[in-house]
Amino acid sequence: MKRFFTILLVLTAFSAAAQHTLKLKSGTYQLAEGSFLQLNASKVTYGVALWDRHVLAEDKKALADLGVELFHYLPENSFEVRIPKGVTSAQLKTAGVSSFTAWTPRMKLDGPICNTNFPQWAVLNDGRVAVQFYTAPEFNTLPSYLKLVTDLND
Repeated sequence: MKRFFTILLVLTAFSAAAQHTLKLKSGTYQLAEGSFLQLNASKVTYGVALWDRHVLAEDKKALADLGVELFHYLPENSFEVRIPKGVTSAQLKTAGVSSFTAWTPRMKLDGPICNTNFPQWAVLNDGRVAVQFYTAPEFNTLPSYLKLVTDLND
């Protein structure tokens, strides 16, 4: 009988500390179930919504009703999302979301680049790294901390 209760206690402890695994090209991230710490209701937040089960059509509709945009599906019950200003974690939980994490710069990079292992062809003669990126229409001006290089042969 003691053995049964010990096994039951261990199983309960494992289920109480449930975590979601987010697998991206930059690495694998562990998120605690019920974690919505990076959600900022005072502004638009981009990130990943995770479910503890398959995402149903009802879940998608509930999120659409809140104004949440679903983008790409990510492995194992996750979607890239855009959460509008004013949406709270309680509303996301009601819509079926188990946890949420905002995008971090590290998550957006490819694995080797994330670890500063740049391919040789991307390194310029002076040691700088040539980067090509595309922007959304909302970014129509270059931030002051970026320098536009028009000729890579300099």
